[in-house]
Amino acid sequence: MLYLPVLSAETPMAQPRQDEPLIEAGLRRLSDSGWAAPALLLLEMHRPLSFLASQFLLVAGPLLSPLVGRDTVTSYVSLLEDRDSVGRLISRLEEIRQMDPGEG
Repeated sequence: MLYLPVLSAETPMAQPRQDEPLIEAGLRRLSDSGWAAPALLLLEMHRPLSFLASQFLLVAGPLLSPLVGRDTVTSYVSLLEDRDSVGRLISRLEEIRQMDPGEG
């Protein structure tokens, strides 16, 4: 008989991800340049399309890899494939905006 772990509200689902430094650096850059509010708007509007964006990056990967590096493209693909990642991006960007006193 196969026993599967029961997931409850207390069970942590989020494991530490490899792309966290990439996310943090990008979100800090957005916040520092004053583009946090437009980025939040775009993330909210395009949340349902994140999986399609990851598939587009897979197709465009050979063209983008020489420009930004294969590891970067792969990181963004894995980030966008996860359907909860856009919500994590939005919540983290809102946290950064609240910590930044200059951002309104």
